[in-house]
Amino acid sequence: MALTKEQVYALDFSNMPPAAKAASSYATSTAHDARTTRDTIFGLDWSGGARAVATDRAAREYTQLNRLSAAFTSLSTTIMRGHTAMSDLAGDLKQTASAYEADSYRVDSDWSVRDTYNYATAEQVAGDDRIAIDALRKLKAARAQIASNGQRTLQKWASDLGAADLRTAAAIRAALARLGEMAPPAAGLSAGLAREIVDALLRGGALTPEQMAALRAACTLPPEQLRALRLGRPVAIPQGQHDFLRALALGLNGKSVADIVGLGSGDQKRQIQRFLANGMQMVSTPQLTTHGGDRGGMRVVPASIRSLLTDNLVQGVHQHQSGQYGTETTDRLRVPRIKELQLLTEFLQQGDRGLRLGTDIDRGLFKQASEIAGAVGKKPMSIEGAGLILTADQTTDLLNRTFQLAGQDTTAVHDFITGQNMDVTMPDGAHYNADHHLDALFQYQWGDKPGGIDSLFSWIGESAGARDNPFLAREAAESATALGHYFGDKTNVAIGQDLGLGSPHLTQTLARSFAPYLGDFAGTFYDLGIPKYGAGELSQIELQRVFSTLNSDPTAAGMAHRAGTQWQLYLAYQAGAHDAPQLGKVVGFLGAAMKEGWTTEWAHLKESAYQGQMAEYEHDMKAAALTRNLISAIPHPAIPVINALVPPDLEQSIFGPPPNPDEIEGKELKEYKTEPTFNDPNEFNFVYFAGVLSTHPGLRQQFEACLDENGVLDWKLLDQYDDHGGKYTKWIGENMTKSGWEKVYNDGARAPDNPSQPLPGTIPALPPDDRNPGAGPGG
Repeated sequence: MALTKEQVYALDFSNMPPAAKAASSYATSTAHDARTTRDTIFGLDWSGGARAVATDRAAREYTQLNRLSAAFTSLSTTIMRGHTAMSDLAGDLKQTASAYEADSYRVDSDWSVRDTYNYATAEQVAGDDRIAIDALRKLKAARAQIASNGQRTLQKWASDLGAADLRTAAAIRAALARLGEMAPPAAGLSAGLAREIVDALLRGGALTPEQMAALRAACTLPPEQLRALRLGRPVAIPQGQHDFLRALALGLNGKSVADIVGLGSGDQKRQIQRFLANGMQMVSTPQLTTHGGDRGGMRVVPASIRSLLTDNLVQGVHQHQSGQYGTETTDRLRVPRIKELQLLTEFLQQGDRGLRLGTDIDRGLFKQASEIAGAVGKKPMSIEGAGLILTADQTTDLLNRTFQLAGQDTTAVHDFITGQNMDVTMPDGAHYNADHHLDALFQYQWGDKPGGIDSLFSWIGESAGARDNPFLAREAAESATALGHYFGDKTNVAIGQDLGLGSPHLTQTLARSFAPYLGDFAGTFYDLGIPKYGAGELSQIELQRVFSTLNSDPTAAGMAHRAGTQWQLYLAYQAGAHDAPQLGKVVGFLGAAMKEGWTTEWAHLKESAYQGQMAEYEHDMKAAALTRNLISAIPHPAIPVINALVPPDLEQSIFGPPPNPDEIEGKELKEYKTEPTFNDPNEFNFVYFAGVLSTHPGLRQQFEACLDENGVLDWKLLDQYDDHGGKYTKWIGENMTKSGWEKVYNDGARAPDNPSQPLPGTIPALPPDDRNPGAGPGG
């Protein structure tokens, strides 16, 4: 790109030599500091582990600082080379253009050269003198050639100058990028600088650009460190950055939560609060360490925030008198610091979501919000605190916002559910009890609308088998296991049976999140490409109680029954495809747990919340479970995924999305029977047989007449074919027993101590007129 004449004349290269000299000076001083630090540390007369840590760090910093010095030298050289090349070309352009202009030529903006000699006057002087006229003609031709040559030269130089400008700019940017990689902004941070910033903020003054840059550098992490934290790995930050964050937090000791969240003024306030919110999260992250052994955590958090997240906030219930004569009384929960919790939640919302990765602040928010929920219990109650009174609805809103914020930190959620790493949230050396805090959450009435409470559990299902993040997948599986054991514990049966009554949407969220793990809960699979998501096994009585909990809401019940049936049919298909009848034990185990969980919860609901209204429950449950005929649908999607993992969302991957119940005719909905089916052998026989055909071409050829136009086994065709000779019935009779399927299936489906009667099913099979009893599904 050629520079114009105006651009060249406006160029000023005077700042380049001083900049190069400064870079060279930095290179010299950095190399000197590296040698001095190394020689000082290595020259000290001491020994032991502390010396080893110090000398190791000094050696690393010596190498790093020497690289930094070399980068500054490279920058200085780049600047001077660019200065020489560009200043020479610019000087030549200006000097040559001036020479042309002094000799009656015009040099335009694009460096074109025009002859402006006054030929008219010369021709008048020449008159009729042929010699003078001929000389004038030769002069014009010569000057035209000079102008043409000059234009080519000037335009070439202008193009060369433009190219040199681009090369120099690119080289300087590259040198600065190398410096940025070796000397990130955090490298210049220190505890002293943090104290200066805290002092300025507490005075209410504005921060200088340099202070703002330092605050930004200290309170952010580069992408590679954020990814490492997401993968569950410890991250070592520069010592200066840790010292800065620690000094920032210590400098706020003695200040109230209101003081801290109010820091910043003017146009800087929003940015300052964002960086401070980030800094508080970072300083409370145990996975952020230094090479010297320092790490973040609750103990480093400013005292007022630490006490807000660890002390017992609830001071009991008192009766509030109202009315004209004080005759009306209502219960109010006393939480003196509720306003501070609200302020802290709003303050932290301004920070970066990506930094909420296993922070003790998030752990503390979970603990405190759950304890407030537990103190409120099942009865809606307002909260009274210093300077704030919340209605029951406002209390739920604050709790939801707090859970929505902290729920972005899946590691902290995992710890809240499992009890790991949570003692830091307890006062006076007390120990955290996970079940106690889960009790508090699940007894609270969350209602039928989505809320922040759902974020504590929705990620568990969404993260099942996350291939790009094994750490997240493991934490999700551990959380699912802990919840399975929680709801499976006999001491929590009453909480589970009533969960869907006061918190239907939360119950539906749990149903979605449990769905991928039902196979894991039911037992160990074999290496057949069948998915395992890492959750632990549950006993049959535990899994039964899990299903009982999910049955406490009709929509969640429909979702749970559908997911459980999908697993049963998928496993039956794989058992046939891979000659693995041992999978029948898992199918039977699932069916028995589903049946007993349904029976138990149905009896409970009939006697309590749904007295006389079970028809409404049945309708909602059937609408949620409504789908295509599962029996004919299962082979279609199963064929291409024989040796593939089923994605976590079984709802979509195996059967596709359910139809909208509002678009289903009333008659069709009524044809769905009331209770779910769990152990219909005809259904499993059909799906097992479909699996066998998928991997046995010879047998498939024998039943070719039973395949539809897409080559998929069709029950109606199979039923019609079986009417003539009973070949399918014979195959089932010989092989299902011979293979061992029936035995292991019955082993898995062994009824608990007090088995209930088998129940007919909700899954729509075939109308009675189209069935051949004993020959196919639903017979």
